[in-house]
Amino acid sequence: MIRTACPLCGADDAQDLFEGEDHNFGFAGRFPVVRCRGCSLIYCNPFVSPADVGQFFDSGYAAHDVEPARATRRRGRDVWDRVRPFGEARLLDLGCGGGSFLARMKAGGWRGLGIDPVARAIESCRALGVDAIEGTIPGVDLGARRFELITLRGSLPNLPQPRETFEVLRRHAAEGGRLVFNAFNVEGWLARRCGRYWLGYDLPRQRCHYSRATIERLLSATGWRVERVGYRRRPNLARRNAKLMAMVTGGRGWRLLAARKGLLSALVTLTAWLRCSDEMWVRGRSV
Repeated sequence: MIRTACPLCGADDAQDLFEGEDHNFGFAGRFPVVRCRGCSLIYCNPFVSPADVGQFFDSGYAAHDVEPARATRRRGRDVWDRVRPFGEARLLDLGCGGGSFLARMKAGGWRGLGIDPVARAIESCRALGVDAIEGTIPGVDLGARRFELITLRGSLPNLPQPRETFEVLRRHAAEGGRLVFNAFNVEGWLARRCGRYWLGYDLPRQRCHYSRATIERLLSATGWRVERVGYRRRPNLARRNAKLMAMVTGGRGWRLLAARKGLLSALVTLTAWLRCSDEMWVRGRSV
């Protein structure tokens, strides 16, 4: 475990919030979560080092594997899938996983490069015929390469050095380059009501936990500006969380939500419309 100052503003002044557990995979341990008094970022401190975090994934975790028959199936509901090629159509996907997204974008006219710290993911990418490098940012030497589009699909909360990472990405953005990513919303309706039992914390795998305000601070500090923030429904996450809360608290309301799929789906839709759902997606542009 590594103890650091705030990974966003560098202040070494944080308020203890709680010690959480792994409610997704069930690994043993208690993981301290704090809030920076300087910028309000919520983060794990101490946190599991990148070299050791792999031991907190279940052996059946399949994010780095690919089913080739499905790889090029376009998922139009995802904002990153809807970006049409522009400029020289160069794409960098940080945290590329098994490469199915890169394969879809390649079919749509993009020239993509993936980066992922897991060797198995890189092997899967290459099996799909997409270019990928094992490593992290900072870390991988991209030389003078520039990209019109940079994506981070689910990887932002896992970054141990988000500010440094976004500074490097900005240096490799082409003129007018776009940045698209998603993150769980620590100020969402479900997060506020579940507290340390909120599954969006995904302890200890996720190091930082973002609100819209801290995302805007991150981008403005690293040479980006926010163009748009959207809110996504996560009904499966909400259903699992309702079941967990029903088990932990025994509350009638949680038992009702866990049992009534239609009711929970309507509630999740409402939270997205009210901009307080579990997940945000963000589109930014280099400045």
